[in-house]
Amino acid sequence: MYLLWVTRIFFVLLAYLVGLGIKEAMPEEVGASYPFLMAALAVSLVILEIVFQRHYLRTLVAFFLGLLVGVGITFVIGALLKLLIAEPELQAYVSSRIVPIAGLFFTYLCVTIVLQTKDQFRFILPYVDFSKQGPPTGGYLLDTSAIIDGRIIEIHDSGVLNGSIIIPEFIVHELQEVADSADRIKRERGRRGLDLLKRLQENHASEIVVRPGNYPDIPDVDGKLIRVAQETDTRLVTTDSNLARVARVENVGVIDIRDLVCRLHLVINVGDEFAVELVRAGEAAGQAVGFLEDDTMVVVENAAAHIGTTMDVGVARILHTAGGRMVFAKPSHRQNNTADPAPKEKD
Repeated sequence: MYLLWVTRIFFVLLAYLVGLGIKEAMPEEVGASYPFLMAALAVSLVILEIVFQRHYLRTLVAFFLGLLVGVGITFVIGALLKLLIAEPELQAYVSSRIVPIAGLFFTYLCVTIVLQTKDQFRFILPYVDFSKQGPPTGGYLLDTSAIIDGRIIEIHDSGVLNGSIIIPEFIVHELQEVADSADRIKRERGRRGLDLLKRLQENHASEIVVRPGNYPDIPDVDGKLIRVAQETDTRLVTTDSNLARVARVENVGVIDIRDLVCRLHLVINVGDEFAVELVRAGEAAGQAVGFLEDDTMVVVENAAAHIGTTMDVGVARILHTAGGRMVFAKPSHRQNNTADPAPKEKD
């Protein structure tokens, strides 16, 4: 990052020195402010590069390619006119009047043509490829919450994510940090995410791409994800509702797994019975908490002693909230009937 800024500063200084050299070589043709105009032009190009790089890197490369072609055509036209015109005065007039106008016209024409056709034609240059690859969406970008959510594999296998999947390198590092957390629940979630990521890579190795890059100029992970989505033209897959809202404001396509599941969630009614694995204690005394396959939270009364086991429960009531639905249940009659009988008291 620092090397890039040094290059930008050097470019501005070089533009000033070039302008200074031209002023000294042709003091009558150019004014005293010419070096400053060259430096201002360089600064404008740097600002343009920074703005385009953050949003449309492919467009930036296309712009500079069109600019290069336009300047090249202008140089060729100027050289041909010098060869064809022998009279010095007419040659000077053409060089100072006609060539700059022609250069401006051809440069504008080349830049606009390249920008409008960059997606229709394939230009192969070192480190440059203007052709769009994959589906129109460009693939899918997973964040930490989407990887930890176990449903991502089933969603992918169902064909909903019908394209390549990009996982940024900084997301893998975040998963590792969560897996090493001192908090037991976070640690379990992080390890589960790493296991699911490994399963994705083993089952769909040709479609999973770990993208290098850390973006040290962006402090938060959400901002980095939005930058990657904009640069790679991908749709962001997440369970974070706040991140989904920000991404949509930034014109990034989003697949919110929670919203998707809410539309396709399991149909559960009061009185239904099912088995659920209890993973932790609830907020109230005696409660235990488990989760259904669609990530619906199930709070079971009088089940704290069964944490770590799978228990048959019956639905007592269902609460719908902004973050989804919650199911409140009680141990089912089947559970009570299969429970070990209480020991008989000795006579």
